[in-house]
Amino acid sequence: MKKINIAFMVGSLTCGGAERQVVELINALDSKKFNRFLIVLWNNEDGFKDTLDKDVNYFSLQFRRRYFFYGFVKLLLFIYRHKIDILHSHMYTSNLISSFASMFMSKCIFLTGEHGKNEWKRWHNHFFEKVFISRCARMRTAASNDIRDLRIKFDGVNPEKIIFIPNGTSVKQYTKDNRKIPCLIGALGRLVPVKDYFTLIDALKIVRDAGFQLELEIAGQGGEYVQLEHYINSKGLAGIVRLVGYQDNDKFLRSIDLFAMSSLREGIPLALLEAMSYGLPCVATNVGGIPDVIQHEKNGLLSSPLDPSSLAKNIIYYVDNSDARIRMGTNAKKTIHARFSINYVVNTYSDLYEKLLIAG
Repeated sequence: MKKINIAFMVGSLTCGGAERQVVELINALDSKKFNRFLIVLWNNEDGFKDTLDKDVNYFSLQFRRRYFFYGFVKLLLFIYRHKIDILHSHMYTSNLISSFASMFMSKCIFLTGEHGKNEWKRWHNHFFEKVFISRCARMRTAASNDIRDLRIKFDGVNPEKIIFIPNGTSVKQYTKDNRKIPCLIGALGRLVPVKDYFTLIDALKIVRDAGFQLELEIAGQGGEYVQLEHYINSKGLAGIVRLVGYQDNDKFLRSIDLFAMSSLREGIPLALLEAMSYGLPCVATNVGGIPDVIQHEKNGLLSSPLDPSSLAKNIIYYVDNSDARIRMGTNAKKTIHARFSINYVVNTYSDLYEKLLIAG
């Protein structure tokens, strides 16, 4: 059987959850079925490039606004020369450029990948979504039901042309021993406003004031480092809450006892999926796609956003209830095995690609 030539396209391979998911998906696609290509619009800070499989063909368009036409022609030539059957772009800018390309490449099937709520969009972004992307895409995939609903409501997507396919992660052999009393809470993600680490710090302050001697480590880099450091000191938590910068995910998740996520919005966050795959007891805010993953008191605990008391209550519940830690940690890992493993997700994509090709 002839191999399918598939190209993923993304802005760059910077260290973000969506970019990382794109790399993990293309690596997991069956190389016996697919010739795999990864196109980036620009290659500044390509943090995940080194993690690509050796037989994934990498190409940077080096797009610049002032030279848009030149970059666009390079994309068309790439699709033509490599006989790309499927172009699956990811995130808004790539989706828009791919929609233009689809007008000139009728034999290439065009899909989009929707990874975020994109609340930054203004009227003209929604206009381009409706007029170009929604009309040109054969199918759109959304990383959460929440994102899917937003695209239908604000971007004019036909509900029959957008489907929910979650993010996925590899499931590790390691499983956390949740019998011992937790000492260390961990959070993993960029130091940016949407992660709302200030609420998590406030929650830890409540936990400490209630007499529980837990500590918190936040792994990640970003623009809020200085503000968070000052806030930690102002709460008298210096040395108790630690900003530990970039960490190897595997070592970090093995070192902590509870995983916490205080985000204001999310799709389906890879950090949460990873923590659950380690069998960690998890507490997260009830926002975005998180309820697609966590069922409250079954495989984790959900808290209200911007509510440190809610977070603190759930953290204390875990500390006080070893049976709940063990049960929910076990169920968390089972959830990832059943519905969010990278193999399960990539098989879902593979089936979709083959159906679209058969449909023509």
